[in-house]
Amino acid sequence: MGRRTADAIRLYQKFAGMDEDGAPSRELLEDLRAVADTMSKDG
Repeated sequence: MGRRTADAIRLYQKFAGMDEDGAPSRELLEDLRAVADTMSKDG
């Protein structure tokens, strides 16, 4: 995982109200899946 990936994770965490550590986690994955599921149902 490179710096750009960590930066993207950190940015997502900021907007999702999570701790901004830039690291992948189960919490991050579950949140991303929930958002993707919501978006696929809206479209």
